[in-house]
Order: sequence, then C-alpha cells, then structure tokens
Amino acid sequence: MTSAADRLGTDDETASGLATPSNQLTYRQRYLRYCGFQYDAFAQPNAEQEYGFSDTPTLHIPTASDEKALSPHPDDIPPVFPRAYYVDPRYADRRIGSVFDDLRAPGHALVYGEPGAGKTTLRLAVETYARAFPDKTLVVTYEPGRAVENEIVGAMADESAATPDAPNAAATDVHLRLLAAALAVDLFIQIIEQFGLRREPPTERQNDALCYLITTVEPRLKAVLQRLMRGEEPADLWGFAWLWRRLDRPIVRPIVRTPQMHQWFDALRHRRREPDEEPLSGAALWQRSIETAQLWGFERVFIMLDGLDTYWRRPPDMLRLLDPLLRLLPEFAAQQVSLKAFLPVELENLVSGRLQAHGVPVDEVRVVVLAWTDERLRALVLARYRAARSRRHSLSDLVEEEAREEGDDRLTEPAGNNTSLIAVERRRWPLDDLLIKAARGNPRRLLSILNALIDVHIGDPDRPVERPIARAEFDTAVALAEARMAV
Repeated sequence: MTSAADRLGTDDETASGLATPSNQLTYRQRYLRYCGFQYDAFAQPNAEQEYGFSDTPTLHIPTASDEKALSPHPDDIPPVFPRAYYVDPRYADRRIGSVFDDLRAPGHALVYGEPGAGKTTLRLAVETYARAFPDKTLVVTYEPGRAVENEIVGAMADESAATPDAPNAAATDVHLRLLAAALAVDLFIQIIEQFGLRREPPTERQNDALCYLITTVEPRLKAVLQRLMRGEEPADLWGFAWLWRRLDRPIVRPIVRTPQMHQWFDALRHRRREPDEEPLSGAALWQRSIETAQLWGFERVFIMLDGLDTYWRRPPDMLRLLDPLLRLLPEFAAQQVSLKAFLPVELENLVSGRLQAHGVPVDEVRVVVLAWTDERLRALVLARYRAARSRRHSLSDLVEEEAREEGDDRLTEPAGNNTSLIAVERRRWPLDDLLIKAARGNPRRLLSILNALIDVHIGDPDRPVERPIARAEFDTAVALAEARMAV
C-alpha cells in the first residue's frame, strides 16, 4: 500500500505552463513548500540516518522555476553536515560557554545523556568541524557494536583459565586492534580530504606506513582506494566523498582527483610490502597506527566513542565493554590521545567509580551532562527552520482557529445553540508552546513530533494539504511520536 507521503499531488501550476508541474511533488514536499521550506529538515530525527548513513538523501524541495522537481539540487545541504543543525544544549552565548568548544579541546571527556538527547549529533558536529577546518587533530570514530562484544567475550573466554588478569588483557588487546582499524579508516579519509593543503608530496616513509595500515590493519580500504584510483569521476557536487558512506563516515568536503593526487596514487600503486613474520599484538598495532598518524602530521588524536547503548541497555553490560578503555586513559594521555566518550546517563556514577579504581584523577576528565531547557529546544527548532532555508520562525500561524470559552484554559468548541450565552473568542492555539511541552526536554522527541505532525496532516488523500493544522492532528502526532520513540 502506498503511503500518503509517497502519493503525488496536483495543483493548478501544471495548467499554467510552469517548468515544474506540482504533480511531480509528493504530498509531503507540497506541504513543506506551502509552509515556506526549501529543504526537508524533519524527516530523520535519528542523527546517523540524517547525516548520510541511509540511502535516502535529503532533497531540495523544488520551486516552480526548477527544471527537475525531484533531482538533487546543487545547493543541497547534504544529510551529512551536522554543523548545519547543531545547537548548544546548554549555552545560548558562546562567550559564556560552549559544549562544542569544550569537546574540541585536548583532554579526555565524558558526555552523558538520555536516548535522543543529542549525543551523536554533538559527536558528529565535533568530527565534521575538525575535518572541515584541520588543525593537526585526527578524529577517530569508534562504535563498539555486537561484533566488538563477541570478539572480546571470545578472547576473554580463551584466556579465562590463565592468570586472573588475563580476561582484562584479552579485552584490551581486542579493543586496541579494533581501534587501530578505526584509526586507519579515519587517517585515510582525512589524508585525502587534506591532500590539497600539502606543500610537498608524501614521502616514501609516509606511503609505506599508510600502505601497511591499508593492507594489514584495515583491508576494507583497498576497495575504496581502487575506486579512488580507477573509478569514473562522479558528476555529483561531492565527488568521490560519497565513498565515505561505505566506511560509515560523514561527508565533509568534496573530493576530486587532482594531478597531484594522481601522482600520489601512482606512487602507492608501486609500493610492495613484505608480510610480517608474526602477527603483532593489539598494543603493537595501535602504537604503529599512532606513529603513522604522527608521521602524516597529526599531533593529536580524538577517539570519538559512541553507540555503546545501541545494542545494550543494562548498565553492567555496557560498563563491561567500556571498562578496558577506561584503564587505558593514562596511556592514551601519554600518546596525545583523548577519549571523547558519548555515554548513556545511567553510566555516570558507575564510570566515576571505575575511574577512581583505575587511578585516573577526576580533574583530568571533563564531564558534560546534556540537559535541554525549553529555551534551547526553541533554538533547536529555529536552527532547523534556518537550515531548511525558511524565513519562518514559527508554525503557530499555520494552525486553525478554535473557540475558547471565557475563563477556560482548554481549547473547545461550544456545543448546542448556547453559544450566545457564553463569552467566546476564536484564536489560534499555541502550537509552539505545546510542542516544547510535549518534547519534555528531549530533542529527538521534539523532532519526532514535528515529523509525525507532517505525516498526520498529509495523511488524508481527500483533503488538501494547504489547510490549517488541527489540534486533533497535533495530539495524534504526539501519540505517534511516543510510539516511535518507544520502539
């Protein structure tokens, strides 16, 4: 069955001979265009989907003058640039403070928040900024999923009969192997992104070290490198940068093959590396990865740990996976490596206790708790409207008028023929205020309600989308968003 959002709309613009007939628009696009938006900034309340890890791009909402209604627009804000949407959850004025600046500074940091509080959005914003404006900082994304747990549990089981510390050593070894692979991916991407900034071509030592990471530490990079070397040049605005989605990384800047990059690829193609006589340990691989990053000019490494609660909700399970990394914090600091961990709020007290057990001073780890006020949620909605290229600051003027009895705080419609005996005025109900209240301090819930409200409003194919929003539609949207959040 085709949903209302996928059905195509019609209006009188086709008959008027305009270049873009509106019957090429979906109901959703028609309604958003009617509201004054040029982009759909509400369809993906989940950060990973929104910033490019799904196959559905955020398309430009065409105007009557566009030649092709549903084609990507060259000025599109891609679903991969979190800075377009980022809002500081705590500070309205950067001169007072900035969570973003706190995380960009060297040093370990732990960010806590409930699901939907904006942890991943903040993480992606820091990552994309560091990549867009390089300052010799390598950002490494590390998301320990079920595969990580399986490897760690298996390694711990193999070593369980040895010394008492063997399980911890096995878990640490697995983490470091996987961290080395994650570093290889991000180093590869950021070398290519910053290649045009180089004054001299890469040296043989740099090429040898990078080839080791590609062939030994993270073989997935071979296929991507082959596409970069021999693949057809994409006509898209972002060029080869769309390959980063294969590596679960956001797109930050366009990637094109320059003559200098061609010469570098030729040099890499002729590198030959003899296999190691014996496999390296996790610690040795990690150290070699760090040294390679330093060789390529990166002075600092930020490990952006996220997704710990993707598969686990019980704090003991999450802590078991995290604890080996907490043990490594002193060693990381000596290597100029900073752990930036984005964690569920249930772990705050448990992690604090583990840091003390590992001898990590409290003042060496910055702690940030994401808690949103109504004022910051309003700023978030406004940021979405701006990213959607709208002059609108509110949706309250798009709601239908309802009757309010004098002295009654509820919006009602007087019944029967007694309206002449009751003081009644018609006014618009406060959509913005009710939206913030229903969000209950959670950005994802706020965006989910907005998204559901659009879906509900366009859901009846027998009614025009260009009509005021009814209060009943808002109530239905809140219930729908709550159901989606629960899932």
